[in-house]
Amino acid sequence: MKLSNFNIHINNFLKSTKSHILPFVQEKWSVFTDSLDAHKNTLLKVVLPLLIIGVGYYACSQSQSAISKNMEAIFSISDNIRAYYSDKPDYWGVSTQSLIDNKVIPSKFIHQNKVILSGKTEILIGSGEKADIVMPLSSYFDIVMPKLNKAQCMSYAEAPLVPEDNLKIYSIRIINTLGNYLFEWGGERPLPIKKYATKDLCLDGENTLIWSIR
Repeated sequence: MKLSNFNIHINNFLKSTKSHILPFVQEKWSVFTDSLDAHKNTLLKVVLPLLIIGVGYYACSQSQSAISKNMEAIFSISDNIRAYYSDKPDYWGVSTQSLIDNKVIPSKFIHQNKVILSGKTEILIGSGEKADIVMPLSSYFDIVMPKLNKAQCMSYAEAPLVPEDNLKIYSIRIINTLGNYLFEWGGERPLPIKKYATKDLCLDGENTLIWSIR
């Protein structure tokens, strides 16, 4: 009997609570949704730019990470080439194909007989913009990265290097329809390349970047 009375009290309490709380929750939810509708344009103006900035920052971080990784790969490959030719008087004969055939370039970078870095970025190795075979008496070879957009061109050209890698560079060159721009030690455009030094040289279209390694 006591248990039955207790159950009745509990049921009455729940009914009473439901009758008071439910309308209160519904009222507050209605106020919230009305407020949301009234200010949705303002919220969009605030939230959307933040989302765009966040996505842009993430994409930029990912891009910079890939560029840093590729710069490490470029100088790792150049070290292999320098070691392979260390007992020779010059870099005569250096070309992308000869280096692949002689297994100078690690197999992880070889895809369909091309040298491909992170992000499907291709490099060519040889002499000049077209990476021709290096001729006799040349004291350096070129690592060529073609088809770069403006942001990539600037990021790769201005990428900070450790002192040991700086010493290996003979020059860095940017080539596009606007011109042919040489950066060299003690030159008009000196090495190392400072931040934003290439912003007026790299184009929105395609750019070719050449590292000359000694």
